[in-house]
Amino acid sequence: MHHDDRFTRRTALGALAGLGAALAGLPAGAAPDCVISPELTAGPFFVDEHLDRSDVTADTGVPGVRNAVPLRLALRVYAINAGRCAPLAGAHVDLWNADALGTYSDVDGARGQRFLRGYQVTGRDGAVAFTTVHPGWYPSRTPHVHVLVRTYARGNDVTHSFATQLFFDDAINDTVLASAAYRPHGARDTRNANDAFYTPKTLVPLKREGRGYAGTFTLGVRFG
Repeated sequence: MHHDDRFTRRTALGALAGLGAALAGLPAGAAPDCVISPELTAGPFFVDEHLDRSDVTADTGVPGVRNAVPLRLALRVYAINAGRCAPLAGAHVDLWNADALGTYSDVDGARGQRFLRGYQVTGRDGAVAFTTVHPGWYPSRTPHVHVLVRTYARGNDVTHSFATQLFFDDAINDTVLASAAYRPHGARDTRNANDAFYTPKTLVPLKREGRGYAGTFTLGVRFG
């Protein structure tokens, strides 16, 4: 379902107005799971499609999506300022990743397609959820998922922007990349340890779910 963008921006404004008060009311270290997440490049393949959807696999017949291993991600976003931490409500969270063959939509040979891209707006608990596929590899990169968190002011101006990348255990990557939808792409040239952007600080623990995987992860975004 596509929501009225003006409504979501108004919601974001109200949520952000209360963020300072929420942070001020918390003692330092009140949420021990709130750790500032590393900021990593959004890379060259971000396209601001404005696709308000949780299931980013929808509306495509692309084999690299349709036949790929499903991946469900539940994310929770916290704002951190001066050691205090509170759920970040009303933030736009974009997610995008490559398909089983290492292809991104709406760039290069896939222009006009919009698979594996979408955004959600965080609720009062700072939570969003996405259904995607386990990403394939492409030269010099281990499988990863991009995330971009943005907050807005009146006039639709971006007040805060935070980009990072999510990674997965190489044993799971190996299992996924050996499956039928991924094999035509051949053996990958990069593992976690020799990926220039990899960090264990954004390694998402995954568990089996049906024929795919599911994981939860907390992002701590620095404010101030």
